[in-house]
Amino acid sequence: MTNDEIKIILKHTAVPDNFLAEIGRVTAHFALLEYDLIELTHQLLGLSRNMARAITSELSFRGLQQLAASLLRERFPSEVEKFESVLAKVSKAEERRNTVSHSLWGDGGKSKDGERVIVRTKYTAKQKNGLKFVRQELTASDLRGVAYQISIAAYEVEQFRNQLPSGA
Repeated sequence: MTNDEIKIILKHTAVPDNFLAEIGRVTAHFALLEYDLIELTHQLLGLSRNMARAITSELSFRGLQQLAASLLRERFPSEVEKFESVLAKVSKAEERRNTVSHSLWGDGGKSKDGERVIVRTKYTAKQKNGLKFVRQELTASDLRGVAYQISIAAYEVEQFRNQLPSGA
């Protein structure tokens, strides 16, 4: 056995494969949401594809949201209220993705009703609340629900982009 193989075995996760698949689904669906937001921003920029990519390629997700909202406000002020509703879902989707991606996961065994769960743990230290420890049990279905909520936000961004006046 090589040293790398030993290292892999020693850092194995206790999270069951079906839960890992759902965490991956959250990540994959979020990538689609980000893509749809990038496409909307490119459309609002009205530049060549490469020029638009040069502007958006290094932006954070929040930066993309802010740029898209600012461009929309300049180009289509009458659509701002509608887009704010879409952006609220996008922000919630990002928050849920971050919760999944930036937590430590462990096997939780079975819940009181006998369903398999994993445990999410996270320490936070915010100015307002100080140090806080969060522990949450989730089922595979809970994680799948997060992925689906992200997909709904992506769909709404795409639909919003498609309804903009031509030439946008």
